[in-house]
Amino acid sequence: MIESQTNPGTVCLLDRIVSANGPYQASVTAGTALNYAMEIVTFKGGSSSAPPPPSASSVNPNSGAQGQSFPSVIITGSSFQSGATCSFGAGITVNSCAFNSATQLTANITITSTATGTRNVTVTNPDNQSSTLTNGFTVTTPSAISLIQKATFSSQPTSGGTVTLTLPQATGAGHAIIVGLSFWPLDISSVTDGSGDTFTRGLATSIYHNVSGSATYTNFYYAKSTAGGTTSLTLNFSGGSTYLLVAVAEVAGLDPSAPLDQSGYQDSLTATAAWSSAAVTTTTANEYLFSWAASEAANVTCASPASGWVIESQTNPGTVCLLDRVVSATGPYQASVTASSAQNYAMELVTFK
Repeated sequence: MIESQTNPGTVCLLDRIVSANGPYQASVTAGTALNYAMEIVTFKGGSSSAPPPPSASSVNPNSGAQGQSFPSVIITGSSFQSGATCSFGAGITVNSCAFNSATQLTANITITSTATGTRNVTVTNPDNQSSTLTNGFTVTTPSAISLIQKATFSSQPTSGGTVTLTLPQATGAGHAIIVGLSFWPLDISSVTDGSGDTFTRGLATSIYHNVSGSATYTNFYYAKSTAGGTTSLTLNFSGGSTYLLVAVAEVAGLDPSAPLDQSGYQDSLTATAAWSSAAVTTTTANEYLFSWAASEAANVTCASPASGWVIESQTNPGTVCLLDRVVSATGPYQASVTASSAQNYAMELVTFK
C-alpha cells in the first residue's frame, strides 16, 4: 500500500504487514520513466502473548537426610528456560541449578544438619515467572548409627588364594559391611559375600608396613546397603600362602549411596606400646569411625582405648584389635590403644557417613 508521496522531487512510502516467513519485494509504477533508488526494510513484531510460566511436576530423589549432599536432583516439568533458578527452602543450599531442557533441570543441593520437614520446590525463569511444587522434597532425620555385629580373624588362605570367613550371625538387609585387612605377602584382589553384594576397595594401593620379618600391607573394603542374609565372607588374593589379620563390622544407619568419608594410616617401624592411628577430620555430623591395629607379634593384647573409643574385638596369635565409635559432630578424631608389650604395628582409621 502506498501510504504517502511527495513532490517536487519524488518520495513514495509503501508498507505492508505480513504473517508468514518468506521473500517479499516492493514495487510501484512511476508516472514517467526516471532513474530511481528504492529500499525495503523489515521489522519483527512483538510477541502477541507472554511465554508460559514454568511448571515443576516432580523431584527425584524427593527426600534426603540432614547433613547429606545430592549432586544430581532431577526436577521435571515444562516451560523451563535457560538460566532458571531453583529453591528448596531454608536450610537447603542449592549449589547449582543446571538447565538440561525445557522439561528438566538438575539441582546440586546440600542439606544442613538443622533443616527439617517437608519443603516446597520453586523454579523461577529469567523472566521472573515461577512455579512451586508443594511438598516436593522432604528432609528426614538420619537413622541412628549402630553396630550390629563385629569380628576379628587371624587366618591363611588356601593354596588357591581364597579364604572364607564365617560371621557370628547372618547379616541384615540395608546394612553396611566393613572389612579391614592387614596381610602379607600377596595383595588382595576382591571381597565377596554369600548374598552377592558389591564390595568397594578402599585404597587403590595397599599401604606397606616395611619391617623386616614383620612386614604387612593394609587395605579395606566395604559394601553399602547390603542384601543381607549371609554369614559367609570370602577374601580373594593373588595366590596362596598369604597371612592375614581381619577386622569386620556390620553397621546399620549409614548412607546407602555413598557412606565412605575419610581414612588415615599410621604405623611404627620400631617397638612401642603406644599404638595410634592417623588423625582424620570428618565432614558430616553423624559418622561411624572404624579402626583396627595389627601386628605380626603373637600374644599381644590391646587395652586402654582413647576416650570415646571401644575395643570391640581382638584376636591372637598375630594381633588384630578392632576399635570403633559413633560421633555426632564434625572434627578431628584419632584412635589409640595401649599394647601389652612394645611391638611395631600398623593402624588404619576409616570414617563412614
